[in-house]
Amino acid sequence: MLLANWLKKAKNCMINDQIKKYIVKSFDNIPTEIKGSYLLFLNCPSKTKIQVGKLGNILFSPGYYIYVGSAMGGIKKRLKAHLKIEKRAHFHLDYLLPHFSIIGFIAFGNQFREECILASKIASFGEAVNGFGSTDCKCISHLFFFGKKRDILNSRPWISLLDATSIFVAL
Repeated sequence: MLLANWLKKAKNCMINDQIKKYIVKSFDNIPTEIKGSYLLFLNCPSKTKIQVGKLGNILFSPGYYIYVGSAMGGIKKRLKAHLKIEKRAHFHLDYLLPHFSIIGFIAFGNQFREECILASKIASFGEAVNGFGSTDCKCISHLFFFGKKRDILNSRPWISLLDATSIFVAL
């Protein structure tokens, strides 16, 4: 619920009625047929060194992160995979999730893979974790550090990414 409260309090953020209807209160309410790209909001509770596949050891500072991904097989299916506790690490994100908590999820329902477009927008106001999640594209990263939660709140440009295709889930 933390991100839902941030959205309500964020100044200069007009969430119109069209967008409000896409805010879901529970995982079960996400339509299974929706595909697209997403932002995953994460919290790292303490300084943590993690072996991230071929990227090697990365030292993560405590604070909040936004991960940009795509879910062309379905938003609900991807979120379910992220929430699964026991799984074999395959993607960079899989190495983080045992150490981080997921605090929210915003999906952009469309038929196109737009994660790189979203990553370039997020990169303009977050600190990139070089190479993370972007081995299959030319992006510098798909994971961005924002420090304290106030920093995410003050990074209003991500809020401007919301549109009528957005689905917001606060976990």
